[in-house]
Amino acid sequence: MIVLPITEHDRRHLTEEGWELLSETPMLVRHRKTGDIATGYAAECVLRDIDPSRRICHCGNQVDYSDMDCIHYRLCANHAQDI
Repeated sequence: MIVLPITEHDRRHLTEEGWELLSETPMLVRHRKTGDIATGYAAECVLRDIDPSRRICHCGNQVDYSDMDCIHYRLCANHAQDI
């Protein structure tokens, strides 16, 4: 798992999308309206979902946005054949 540091940009995105950052280590977020809670990797997934610049493949490369399967499975061009 790649641990991404939380920036002010990330905090703003979380707030704008209705999420509240409860803890950075381990990362813990809660949605204000639904009460949904995500921690660790799941919380990183929330952040990646709301901020396209954070969408990366499991290897750390940017997702290949020219391939719909890569977008869906969050894969870079190097891992496009993994599905």
